[in-house]
Amino acid sequence: MKSRPAIPRPTARRGFSFTEVLFAVMILGIGFIMVAAIFPVAIQQTQNNSSEGTAASIARGAVATMQQTLQNVDMPPSMAKPAPPPPPPALAPPDERAHVFSLRNPQQALARKYAWLDNPQGWTDPEQLWNRSKGSLIVPNDPRYGWVGLYLRQYGSPYVQLFVIVTQARATPTYTAARDLFPLGGNPMGSIANLQARPVSVTIPPAGTFITFKPSEYSGAVAEGCYVIIANSNLPASGNPQRVGWMNGRIYRVGNYVSGTTWELMPGSDFHADPGPDGGILPPYQADNITELKDADAFIVGRSLVKSGGKNVFEGPAQDVAVYTTFIQLRS
Repeated sequence: MKSRPAIPRPTARRGFSFTEVLFAVMILGIGFIMVAAIFPVAIQQTQNNSSEGTAASIARGAVATMQQTLQNVDMPPSMAKPAPPPPPPALAPPDERAHVFSLRNPQQALARKYAWLDNPQGWTDPEQLWNRSKGSLIVPNDPRYGWVGLYLRQYGSPYVQLFVIVTQARATPTYTAARDLFPLGGNPMGSIANLQARPVSVTIPPAGTFITFKPSEYSGAVAEGCYVIIANSNLPASGNPQRVGWMNGRIYRVGNYVSGTTWELMPGSDFHADPGPDGGILPPYQADNITELKDADAFIVGRSLVKSGGKNVFEGPAQDVAVYTTFIQLRS
């Protein structure tokens, strides 16, 4: 009987080569890096969602407070009384749109420099609205948050359009009444409080993706994330009186810094050509189209106003968290 020849067996391996281990470690490292990169984004997104949820609640509270505590006399029409219409059969030209005013408006010291801040209603007390509302601007149960209010009201309208910019303390842990609700004193920004809208002048070219701020003592408050509310668009009539003020109350948000006083507009906040009062954007209706804003008066909140080294300066990122607008009817 013949014996079978022995079948050779492969030599048993006792481990991995250095090259295999090296590649395995590299792949594992890449995986860890990708997983680790998720956490900061997830944490930031969670914080943003939390802040926006808080902001919505604060805005609802602010609107409810103003509706309960303010009266018609506190928020008069934010425009001059229109001239009486001519007798029939002539038709009166449509009234221009009202301006946006801040809760602390007019400011006599600023109105001399910024004529558009001068309220034509002539309150007996220039601080009437501010004194009625400033006590609620800091959230009592969470002073990390506050809000800045503005309004627009057409002459003869029973409704007021409110704008609420919810803010978060950035340069300090919390807001305090003594520091944030009263002017810090000194020049050039001594007449304005931290939780108060700052007047600026802006230009948005036809491209619609950039915004330029005219240099002023308040343009230093601009920062990524701050909202821009057009107060007085300064548009010429161009054959349609309703075009004047047509963009009043529009809201934009500042994005990345470009250079000088020019910033990008955040995606989703770009400026788009507006058909204007006639609603048509194609010929022959182009005369009243709005394709750009030039030297429009606006309000921002932006960076924190603090006193540093004996001077008033803007510090930190933008305080803005979110902006909300709604319409309310005030008590007589």
